[in-house]
Amino acid sequence: MDLNNITVDSLKEKFAAFDRKTLTKFGIGIGAIILFLIIYFVILKPMVDERKAKYADKTLKIQEIQQFENDIVSIKSQIKKIEPIVKKKFNVISLKS
Repeated sequence: MDLNNITVDSLKEKFAAFDRKTLTKFGIGIGAIILFLIIYFVILKPMVDERKAKYADKTLKIQEIQQFENDIVSIKSQIKKIEPIVKKKFNVISLKS
């Protein structure tokens, strides 16, 4: 059969060749797929998107915490470097007064 020569009558003849049970099985299968897609996009997808957003926020906060911990360590090391200088200057000031 040529695709250019398809008519409505020839399509009706092809579909009439299928028995009712076969059409019912295909209808149930297609209906189940459509029902699954509706349930997925209406119920499951918003829940998944919400959890993805929470997870992204969680990873961002974990990175910020690690950055803060690194900053604390570097500031403590700076304080240890500066502490003897400050004590020396404080002693000099207290001796003069």
